[in-house]
Amino acid sequence: MPDERQRSLPGLFVDLLLLTALSVLLDAYQPAIVAALRPATGSMAALALYILALLAMALLGLRLALRLSHHALRRHRRGEAGLLLVLAAGLVLYQSANAGAYVLAARDLHAIGVALDGFADAELQPLAPGTIRITGPLGPNLMRDFAAADAAHGPFTRVEITSSGGLVAPALALAGFVERHGLTVVVRGECLSACVPIAVAAGTSFAEPGAVYGLHRVAPAVEVASHQQEGLTPDLFLYLRRHGVPDGLLQAAARHGADSMHLVSAREMLAMGVIDGILPGR
Repeated sequence: MPDERQRSLPGLFVDLLLLTALSVLLDAYQPAIVAALRPATGSMAALALYILALLAMALLGLRLALRLSHHALRRHRRGEAGLLLVLAAGLVLYQSANAGAYVLAARDLHAIGVALDGFADAELQPLAPGTIRITGPLGPNLMRDFAAADAAHGPFTRVEITSSGGLVAPALALAGFVERHGLTVVVRGECLSACVPIAVAAGTSFAEPGAVYGLHRVAPAVEVASHQQEGLTPDLFLYLRRHGVPDGLLQAAARHGADSMHLVSAREMLAMGVIDGILPGR
């Protein structure tokens, strides 16, 4: 049986491409991978398994680098083998550094996971064909639940929402979906904090006569020391400004922290041109 090191250079190049693709997918889907593992293993075990996967990628890259070094030293195509060796070594260093970063941030990542697990999720109720009602806090599973409801009862063209707010990132994800698909949003009762971007992202946005909107500064889901804090507080004000919320309203909202709210009536939102209309009173 021929020595494994004698494999052709094109074959090793394919190995490097596959390993690079796996590494990219592992990085891109890190939140989904950890979230899928967490219910069965717990937050820390899920993170540990992910770190082990990163280390496995690094070890596979190291193995490939050693095989390429054999070509670089002993074969006539030293230039090509040397280039691939440099790329493989870069992959090893990248995934090793990636794993190290996750180890250093493990405590903060665990705190984030525990905090997110503690958030309640809104109730999603399909109504008439094409309409869904969202009631309650906007939790971490908002888009998962919305996608499941849309697959089972959709496609939805209208969202009715009543919410005191919640997590900004899931709310912005739903706002993006609303905007891309041109959904109509109707605010019933209150639309506070993280709910507001969903309302203003709509191509057509309405409110019932007594509806109220509330804005304030974004507060992180959990206080942490590492760079992971940056991912917890998306720039909500920038998003609102891009979707027609006046600077004066944003300045007023910026004076309110997590424990207070700048309230705006539906009629005021209509007068500022932020929403498109108010539904007829009952």
